[in-house]
Amino acid sequence: MAISGKEQLQTDFKMSGTILSRGWLPILRTDRTQISPRTLLVARLVAIVLFALLTWAAAWTRIPIPGTPVPMTFQTLAVLLSGAVLGPFRGAASQALYLGLGLIGLPVFAGSGAGMAYLAGPTAGYLAGFVLASLFVGGMLGKRREPGILKLFLVVLAGSLIISCAGVLYLALYMGGNFWAALLQGALIFTPWDLLKVVAAAGGARLLLPVRRYLQS
Repeated sequence: MAISGKEQLQTDFKMSGTILSRGWLPILRTDRTQISPRTLLVARLVAIVLFALLTWAAAWTRIPIPGTPVPMTFQTLAVLLSGAVLGPFRGAASQALYLGLGLIGLPVFAGSGAGMAYLAGPTAGYLAGFVLASLFVGGMLGKRREPGILKLFLVVLAGSLIISCAGVLYLALYMGGNFWAALLQGALIFTPWDLLKVVAAAGGARLLLPVRRYLQS
């Protein structure tokens, strides 16, 4: 049966999409079998870069907290979303890319920090936790297409705890082995804010399920 010009135009539109004007939706709605492997590869690479840049942007919201050398940022939100949306390895790759940008000298860390010298500061453990948490969140969610909101919340909560644990352990070394002070100043003081970011990450991951399905197909 012949395809009308209108139907052909609609098919072409779905295939190409218009990312700048319409976002991801035209591509996400396209049948996976109609997407070339090269297009999917490019989309995945772009997503990795975007989440690395999102983590960088989240570092701009550096809010000093009295009584602790660790500032509050929204980076945890970006990290947890990277694992939930991209999956374990691409999520971890986005955070490794973020760390790599900082280590080569770009001022991507909180407070416009950069370079190897930044790792001598009190927050280096959290940076390592970014990669671990993204890997964990993506791995726990697996390739299940439709994780429920409760599972999303529990998994990203555990991911947030991984970041806190890595940060506290290094902070304790930085503070001369004072674990309890590190626990208070590096984790407990941030509990209300961390819970808000976990809720936001779970909700954001739920909204981005179409992107997750496409990138992990």
